[in-house]
Amino acid sequence: MNAEALRTARRVRAEACDIAAGEVSRCLALSEAARHVADAATSRIRTEADAATNLATDDGAVEAFAAWLPQGRHAAALALDRRATADATLAVARAGLSAARVALEVIDRLLARGAAEDAARRTRAAGVAALDALGRPTPRAGD
Repeated sequence: MNAEALRTARRVRAEACDIAAGEVSRCLALSEAARHVADAATSRIRTEADAATNLATDDGAVEAFAAWLPQGRHAAALALDRRATADATLAVARAGLSAARVALEVIDRLLARGAAEDAARRTRAAGVAALDALGRPTPRAGD
């Protein structure tokens, strides 16, 4: 592959890395938000249970808790499912970013190898030219 094609591929791959990094950031924000919602839902169940089991509360609080608990558990289960989905989506986005970075690194290595081969070719050409110059007869004074 020629150097110009590799440089074009590098630009495309660098852009893909930028897009993938943006997707990771977006997914990370969604994952964090889902974690907060799940934590709040499970925490609310504990808080409500603590309030209902407090010896200072009346039977109405216990009954209200018993009536609310299925709804609270349902909300917590949904929040935990959303968190799991967000975490899985984040993992996929991170894998995509990793793949994009590897592809970019491969192109960078190809470009570096091409540059090294070009430098070696120039060095060889300079050496051949120097040897050729040594093999030519030198002009003498008066010739």
